[in-house]
Amino acid sequence: MTMYFLPKKISYSRAAIEKRDAQREEVKQKTPTVYIQPDIEPYISPTTGELISSRKAHREDLKRSGCRVYEGREQETKEAARVRAEQDRRAESKISEAVEKTFYDLKYNRTPPARRATFTWE
Repeated sequence: MTMYFLPKKISYSRAAIEKRDAQREEVKQKTPTVYIQPDIEPYISPTTGELISSRKAHREDLKRSGCRVYEGREQETKEAARVRAEQDRRAESKISEAVEKTFYDLKYNRTPPARRATFTWE
């Protein structure tokens, strides 16, 4: 004759359950997870027309063609503003240098004879 024993019903307090859950969460956080990202599907580059079959080839193609990965409208707006500000800074610098050079050329009469104008400096 086989005898079966039913386990006793054990009741846990809320604090004990929360403590157990916290310990489980701590173990989950300490457990390292590894994810190996698969390589990309081969595609034809829209800019160069070459077959791109790896992430390395993708990065090199972007670098070679002067492009970047689309990161959403907000990021594109920020990048466009940054590029515009850099272009404005370069243009302002060139204008400033040209004005300064022209000023000193006129002041110290360093212009070619055919282009000389007469100015009086007071």
